[in-house]
Amino acid sequence: MKVVIVGAGFGGLRLARKLNNKPGFDIILVDKFNYHQFQPLFYQVATAGLDASNISFPLRKVFMRQGAVKNRYAKLPEY
Repeated sequence: MKVVIVGAGFGGLRLARKLNNKPGFDIILVDKFNYHQFQPLFYQVATAGLDASNISFPLRKVFMRQGAVKNRYAKLPEY
C-alpha cells in the first residue's frame, strides 16, 4: 500500500516512523524542507545557549537505515 504523508512536522514524522516498521507499506514523505526543526528551542539558539545543529536535523538521517520511507521535497501551498 502506498502512503503519502504531507509535512514532516511532529505528526508526519511520527506516522512515517510508525508505518515504517510494518510490512507492505511504501511511504512517501513530502515537505518543502529537507530537515526538521524543534522550534520550541529557538530562543536558546538565539541566546547562544544551544548550537543550531542541536535543534535541526536532516530527514534522511531519521530514515537512513530503513528503506520503506522516501523523502520528496516540494513547495506546499500556503493556506
